[in-house]
Amino acid sequence: MGSLGFPEMLVIGVVALLVFGPKRLPEIGAGLGKAIRDFKSAMSETTSQIKDQIEQSNTETKAAETKANETKSIAPAAESKPAEHPPESTKTL
Repeated sequence: MGSLGFPEMLVIGVVALLVFGPKRLPEIGAGLGKAIRDFKSAMSETTSQIKDQIEQSNTETKAAETKANETKSIAPAAESKPAEHPPESTKTL
């Protein structure tokens, strides 16, 4: 199924003119245009809300990963610290 060319659009326009008449056709066109604008506006709003949710989720995930990494890096450092013993040469017998 291809795109509509000029001849097809002309046939559709003539049929619409015959079915609805010259007085109703501008009203229908205006209503159709308003419906399309409202649809585009709603889609744009929904898209921006979804993008905001994804960005917020990514930010929360990065913050959680950073916190987890900080916790991991602090815990091993405390455990790996050697106990302080005097050197062998300074012990007296």
